[in-house]
Amino acid sequence: MIEVPHLEIITYTLLPGGAGGLASFLAGVKADQYKNNRYIRKFGIEVLGGAITAAGLVYVLRENQYVYVLAFVIGTAWSQILQKARIKVTKMVEGALG
Repeated sequence: MIEVPHLEIITYTLLPGGAGGLASFLAGVKADQYKNNRYIRKFGIEVLGGAITAAGLVYVLRENQYVYVLAFVIGTAWSQILQKARIKVTKMVEGALG
């Protein structure tokens, strides 16, 4: 059997990272931040992106006792960065169009 080092840490940081992205996505839906009906695409980008980003960044800090909390925060931050960038780009496009 092939042994992958620290596979458990990677797996267990994907879940909190995805949960952070999901929490931020749902908060954005509740705040009516999304202008179109592409919820499934945005959901995937924010939740899966948050999970993958968290797993990648937290792997360096795998010895920290707060690794799962850090993964959740990184997943949330990923989603928030995307939301803020999307809002800024939308405002620029709307300003350019009239």
